[in-house]
Amino acid sequence: MCRLISMSVELSTPFEQYYETLQRVKNRNFPLQYLEKMLDYLLEKYETNLFEIYEGILAIALNPEDLDIKMLLEEVRKIKEDFELYASLFENNTTIREYLEITINALGKLIDGLRKNEKKFYDEVNSTNPNFLLTTYYSLYLRYLTIVYAKLSKLNIQNDVKTKDSPFKNTLHFVNLIVGLLGMPILHYLKTKEVFPYISELSGVLLHTLTNEAPIPSRDSLGYYLFSRIHAKNE
Repeated sequence: MCRLISMSVELSTPFEQYYETLQRVKNRNFPLQYLEKMLDYLLEKYETNLFEIYEGILAIALNPEDLDIKMLLEEVRKIKEDFELYASLFENNTTIREYLEITINALGKLIDGLRKNEKKFYDEVNSTNPNFLLTTYYSLYLRYLTIVYAKLSKLNIQNDVKTKDSPFKNTLHFVNLIVGLLGMPILHYLKTKEVFPYISELSGVLLHTLTNEAPIPSRDSLGYYLFSRIHAKNE
């Protein structure tokens, strides 16, 4: 029997594939199928908890007064033991170079999925309640991921030790955390059809980051001349 899959479900697939790619690693001590079943179970069991935790983490940074810290700690407690076990298995059975490759491949899948569904996302948002902030954020997030992907792809790890023994693991942990956190406004809309409450602040963060990545224009360029003349007239 065929199932009609909505655009929102189709668009959420790249995010799911991103984390599945990170987690579906061939473990040298346990049969792969056992680990896959374990991880699939964790993802399904704790999907709601993870969603609440990510929103809570963003609230800490963007609007601490609205945060129910007890609720956040309770959500963390629910998943802590199981995910610590997974992290231990992962770090003891991969090398840091493998972890880097896994992260790069996962990012590539996420970027491809977002690009493929970009127009569908815009069409859905604009067909119901047009929101410029939401569609702009989508573009900024996609651009940010592309830059992160390019930077990671240029890395050359010389000392290929186990992940648990490499200080670089913390960098990759942070990359994966940020990818998830900054993807929250899009996931929030896909799940609730509502605009994420802190999307303006996160758009500012992305825009600031992307601006810092852009080359500084030459003072001899036409663009710099026009910009300076316009602002000179307004002063």
